[in-house]
Order: sequence, then structure tokens, then C-alpha cells
Amino acid sequence: MNIIENIKFNEFDQLALTSALKSYKYPKDKITSLIEAGLLLRVKRGIYIKSKGEKNNFFYSKEIVANLIYGPSYISLEYALSFYGVIPERVEVVTSVTNKRKKNFSTPIGSFSYSAINKLYYPAGVLWQKMDDGRGFFIASPEKALIDKLYFEEKIYTQQEMAQYIFQNLRIEKTSIKEFNVNLIKEILFPYKKKSLLNLIKIIEKL
Repeated sequence: MNIIENIKFNEFDQLALTSALKSYKYPKDKITSLIEAGLLLRVKRGIYIKSKGEKNNFFYSKEIVANLIYGPSYISLEYALSFYGVIPERVEVVTSVTNKRKKNFSTPIGSFSYSAINKLYYPAGVLWQKMDDGRGFFIASPEKALIDKLYFEEKIYTQQEMAQYIFQNLRIEKTSIKEFNVNLIKEILFPYKKKSLLNLIKIIEKL
């Protein structure tokens, strides 16, 4: 039996791996051999995914990996908007927001980007997305994901500019925006000093 099968999930950190290899005198050597055998993949230092019992047969959640790579963080911006089907494009880079420093990671399973936001703006609108196996990951609500996207766009000041950006640049359907929770948007925006973001509420109320 492959020793890493003792690890319950396919995405895990150094602590879980060390615990699984505690019976080995030289765990680092064992980790190297598992990687060379294609049974273990190092995403970045301290973060791993394992195969499903066959060499290089990896099955994992990019969303869970994104939370593990750099935290605290939650998935947001383009990736979250695509995840919910709010924007039509498929997004390859997993975009997240953190209250720490901005970071970018290029890994064997793709790119992960983390934009920095004030900790006062961080918690409202962040959800725990539960998966079928009981695990989950932190992700922005559709409202929060769009607000984050608008927040990082520096040249959107007026209501007209925002409407053009939402409906033309992002190609979000008006039917999708109409479904947004205005009360949640107000809660999210309450601590923000960027008053131009309030135009989002006005745009929704006009639809």
C-alpha cells in the first residue's frame, strides 16, 4: 500500500505529509522518491497533491489548492465570476484576494494570483463553498467578486463608466446583475472609502 494513501485528501500541506511519513527515518528521501515515481506532486514548497493510485494520475481541486498556497485568502475577481457563470469566459489563472501582500505563483498545475486588499474590506461577502466530500474553500459571493474587480480598476469613476465596464468589458448580462443582493452589496461596501463603488447599487436599481 502506498504510504500517502493514509492521507485522506488529495491536496495537503507539509504537516499532513510529515504525519503520514512519521515512521520513516529519512522522510525527505521518501518524499523525493514519491515525487520521482509520479505518485506525489509538489505544487510549491509545503503544498502537495497526490495521484489516484496510478503514476501521474492526479485529481485535485484548484480552488482548495488556491486557499492552501497563500492565506488567508479567498477566490475572487475573474475566476470567481467565471465560477458562478457571471462572465462568459473561462478563466485559467486562479485569482484570489488576500489581506496580506500581493503575490503571484507559477506552479506545475497552473498560475495563482493574489491581490491585496485592506483587512477592513476583507470579510463581508466571503463564503465557504462546501464540496460533496465535506471539504470546502473560501470564495467571494458573486457580489463580492464583482466589487473586488471594480475596486482594482482605477479609472472607473462615474455611473456611466461603471455600466460600460460591467456590460461591455466584462460582458455580464443584465439578468445576472438583477439577481444580485443589494443589501449584501451595501454591507460589503459599508467600510469602503471608494465612494464611486456605490454606483453599482444605482445601476442595479435602474434595471
